[in-house]
Amino acid sequence: VLVSDNDERPSPMLQTVLSPEIRVGRVIFKGEGLCESMNEPEPEEPHTDEPKPNSFPVPRNPVDEIAAVVGQLLVFRVPEDAFFDIEDGSGRNMRMTLLTMNREPIPSTNWLQFDSKNQEFYGVPSQEDFRHNRRREYQLVVTDKDGASTTDSLVVVIGEAPERRHPVEFTMTLEIPFESFVHSAILKRNFIEKLRDLFGDRDTSAISILDISRGSTVVKWRNVSLPVEICPDEEIGRLMSHLVKSDKTMVDRVNEVMGRELPVGQVSVLPTGICEGQMTRTRTPDGAPPAKKDKTTIGSSQDDYLITFILPAVIIAAMILLAAIVAFILYRRRRSGKMSVSEHDDERQSFRSKGIPVIFQDELEEKPDP
Repeated sequence: VLVSDNDERPSPMLQTVLSPEIRVGRVIFKGEGLCESMNEPEPEEPHTDEPKPNSFPVPRNPVDEIAAVVGQLLVFRVPEDAFFDIEDGSGRNMRMTLLTMNREPIPSTNWLQFDSKNQEFYGVPSQEDFRHNRRREYQLVVTDKDGASTTDSLVVVIGEAPERRHPVEFTMTLEIPFESFVHSAILKRNFIEKLRDLFGDRDTSAISILDISRGSTVVKWRNVSLPVEICPDEEIGRLMSHLVKSDKTMVDRVNEVMGRELPVGQVSVLPTGICEGQMTRTRTPDGAPPAKKDKTTIGSSQDDYLITFILPAVIIAAMILLAAIVAFILYRRRRSGKMSVSEHDDERQSFRSKGIPVIFQDELEEKPDP
């Protein structure tokens, strides 16, 4: 109230109250009694060249468990307040790595990966992952700028997708090697995120991958946001409009969105559940639609033709040929049997003709006595 700063200058309030009669130039105060220490100047802190000891990061809101669902993209970012360091502050200023419980790096083929730059867990678990590793532990290592680190254990649990008979299944054929896609968590993440952009969704929660098969790479997925009680024709038509033009050719934007990393060769839609029985729509980029069918397997039209016409004809021809061979063998065996009997008869006849002469009883009686 009296002094504005440590230079003993009067405060503006004091000058206002005393003016104009009194003009204050300086204000000095002196402590007495118990307040005499106020007159002594504050001691300066001693300067030292010794560095302060670095503190370790400590967990504040650690990640204990992460839940994933079969076929759906998991993206989980470590919370900013999960770890704290006195020198570096929040976990965003520290480096994070994910290790197995054996303190080994995560294999590149593992469905779950960790993006150290963005501090994110990501991946798409399959049905096989659910059967073999539905609950697995990991170690999250946090390191500050001076190299001090701490480790926090966490569990990733895979849940099975709900059993629902969805009204439609989508299939997209990618012109990339099967092995490079099925074992790549980042490619599967990019695929689902590009589908989100293609259909104009806010997130990836509606996309659930059902199967990944060969030929080159055939990815089958469903939209879990569609109703299952009725056949949503309008909604399916809206989704198809993002894939196929009115002239039955593939929309150019499909390959524009999927990019060179995920070139598309064919898209298909298979009605299932309550919509089952409707004709499948299959389109290729050149506008030549395959024959209408209820299956979306690559090359299924040729397979149907082979199964329906060629295979039965081959089986019938093989049966006729086999019957002819059996008949010929039996005929040869019969003729060889007859020839053997006739030869034995000749031998028997020759044996009889060359035997001892036969003398009848009458001839013995007529023989004269010596």
